[in-house]
Parts: sequence; C-alpha cells; structure tokens
Amino acid sequence: MSVNGDGVFEESDAWRLIAEHSRDLVLLLDLSGRILYASPSHLPILGIDPSSLIGAPASEHIHPDDREVQREAFRRRLETGNSQGVDIRVRKADGDYLMVESLGAPIRNDEGEVQSIVISARDISARHDAERKLIRSQERYRVIFERNLAGVYRSTLDGRLLECNPAFARMLGFDSVEEVLQISTWDLYFSRNDREVLIETLTEQNEMHNFEICLRKKDGSPVWVLQNDAMVHDTEDGMPYMEGTIVDITDRKNAEERIEHQAYHDHLTDLPNRLLFHDRLSLAVANARGQGDRLTVMFLDLDHFKLINDTMAHSAGDELLRKVAATLQSVLRTEDTVARMGGDEFTILLPHVKDENEAAKVAQGILDALIIPFYIQGREVFVSGSIGVSMFPSDGDHPETLIRNADSAMYRAKDAGRNNFQFHTPLAQHRAEVRLSMETALRHAHAGYGPDHRRSSPAQGAGRLGFDR
Repeated sequence: MSVNGDGVFEESDAWRLIAEHSRDLVLLLDLSGRILYASPSHLPILGIDPSSLIGAPASEHIHPDDREVQREAFRRRLETGNSQGVDIRVRKADGDYLMVESLGAPIRNDEGEVQSIVISARDISARHDAERKLIRSQERYRVIFERNLAGVYRSTLDGRLLECNPAFARMLGFDSVEEVLQISTWDLYFSRNDREVLIETLTEQNEMHNFEICLRKKDGSPVWVLQNDAMVHDTEDGMPYMEGTIVDITDRKNAEERIEHQAYHDHLTDLPNRLLFHDRLSLAVANARGQGDRLTVMFLDLDHFKLINDTMAHSAGDELLRKVAATLQSVLRTEDTVARMGGDEFTILLPHVKDENEAAKVAQGILDALIIPFYIQGREVFVSGSIGVSMFPSDGDHPETLIRNADSAMYRAKDAGRNNFQFHTPLAQHRAEVRLSMETALRHAHAGYGPDHRRSSPAQGAGRLGFDR
C-alpha cells in the first residue's frame, strides 16, 4: 500500500481485501487530512457512497465539537508515529451523528518518512448509549442517595465507614458526611455486643430487616433507629462489606414507652400501680423461693386523709399524696418498690429482708418520715400512717396472700390507735374475717334481705366496708 509520486493511492491486493471486507470504517488520509481512500463499509454504516468522499477533508464529516480532538490526535500521530484512539461523532447521510472509536497509524516510506495516515473507526454507539444510561442511572442513584430521608451507608466488617449520605450524618448528630466518615461504626453503639450480634446475624443470613436498635449520637445521646442491612460479597477486592439504611424511630419509641409507663404507673404520683407492683412481687416471690430468701410486704394507709380532702379540697389531697409518695421513695432502698394502690393506700415490697427486726426498723423509719409536717397550699399539714406487715414465707407464699395479710395487719394498726405498724398474725387474720362477715351481715340486715338475695340496683359506696380511717 503506497502513494505514487502524483499523490495517487496505490493499493495492494492484501490491503484491498482487508479494507473491503472490514466491518469498520477504513480511511486513508494524506498529510493535510484529505481522504485518499474510503472503504465500502461507509455505505451501510453511514449511508454515504465512499467514492464521494475522495479528495474531501475528513474533518467535514466530524462533529464540530469533536474536530479539535481529532486534530490533536492527528498531530500526535504525526509527531510520535504511534496509533492513538479517540471517540468522536461522525455525520451520517441523514444528518444524524454516529459515535465511533477512531484509531490511526502512520504509514512510512522506505526512508521512514510519514507518507499518509490510515484510520479505522468502529461503531460504538450501542456501547456509548449503554455508558450514558449507566451514567444517568448512577446520577439518579446519587441524587436518591444524597436526598434520601433515610440514612444510607456502607461499612466494612471491621467498622470502617466507606460511604454515607447526609441523612445518616444528620440522624447521628454530625455536621457533615466527611466528619462521620472519620469515626468507626463501633463508636455508634452503646454496647459492643450490639454490633457483634448484627455482624453475626448478617454473616449467617446475609440480610436483616426491621431491626430496632438504640445508637449513640455524636454528643452521646441515644437515637432509636429501624435498621435494614445486607451483606455484599461481590466486591472488587474480594472483601465483603455491609450496606444498609437507618430510619429514626425515636419519637415512636418514646411514645411507646410513655404508653407502657402510663399502663404500669399511677398517673397522680408516678409510682408503680397495682398491676406493676403485683408483677414485681410475683418475681420477687419466685426468686426468694428459689434462693431460700425472705421478703416483706407492707400495706400503708394514711390516717384521717378524708379529713384533709373535706377541709382543704381534693387538690390539696392530691398534692399531699404526691409529697407522701416522694417521702416514701426517699427513705427506701433503690431495690425496694413502693406503689400506690388507690386512694391513700400504698404498698411496699422489701426484698432480701433478714428478719422481723429489720422489717420493723424500715416500718418505723417510714412512720418517722411521715410525722414531719408537709406544707400544702401554704398551710402546715400533719399526717401519719398505719402499716401492716407480712413476710414471706411465714405469712404466705403467694403474692395475693401476702398483700391480703399485710392489709389485715394494717387494720390492726388502725385499731391500735393509728400511727403504728403491726405484723400479720393468724389470730388477726381470723378476726378480720369475722369482722368482714359481721359487716356483710349488718348490711344485709339493714337492706332488709338475707345473704342469699341480690340487689338489682348497683351497690352503693366504695372502698372498704364503712370502717373509719
């Protein structure tokens, strides 16, 4: 293949066979960039008769924005003598452009001088379109990633954060993505075991859905999140990593905790209510039974509380109950439980009490704390209490029995003049049962019917059967 002295292209049989059967566009250019030869493939690919191209500058068929790129590549081919490839757009017969990958190489004479340039251009429009779609997809993913309200992240198993979005940083109290990427994910957990469980689960199952966990924010405060994670094994370096999302559910968790708290606590004093006290007592009895331990239950009733309500209004009574509740908590151990059963009645659970002497000291301490005056609505108010005491296992081995016997003992304290405590005794229990039977019989007699009859109207009154507090 050569160019004669008149500048006419002379082709060899081998060159002709290669060029005419090539699926690529093949051109031969002189040193000024004019076309000396165009392969037959121009017709099916570009719709252009190759003979019409002879003598024309090749740049006329290149997109204007790509001509400088092509000229620079052409210059480098002449200077270096090496084949250089560039992606350019070539105009078709219908005016549209086709993306091609252009490769060129210089052709030299026997003295090593460059005589011409051979160009081969391959249609890469399909690949180019796929790349553009991939780029657009990546851009859309990036937009979704950056603007997602959920926190999105990728992390190595050893705790190195690879990537996260602004929502992730913001949710954990960091000022920027760059700042949060400097820490280890281990620092985001209150317990190292929490992350170890997460990694173990992902390793076994490859994914984990709707996992609720409390994470640590930058300032150390807690944030509850709903976490979804997956293990990614197909990585470039062969090292698996985890990726996932977190959603802040702190408000929901706080609402659930408030609802649960309200279900188990007295709304006036915020003490445990009857239900929570029974649960704790049941657990304490089970533990004491298993360990051969003892525990104490106390039933406390305020003396003459009704008088305070009648003389100072119910708001004063409510304030007094709150202050009594605070006083009881202040004189008891952290392991003890004081609960409000209703009205002016309180129950107290003392686990791990050795004997009656220790229980008596606690009861007397409570009575001493109550006789100190309370200031209610600007007035000095004095109050005392009557306490009944039962002990496990001597006074019962079930929660209901212990509460009932402590309640019975409290009535003995009332009968003994109030402002004292009494332990449960079998005789006292018998007297309480007799007293209840007598009270019931008197009410039936007053109503004019026997004990086997029932009223059709609702029962009158509330609380205990008419005993003066």
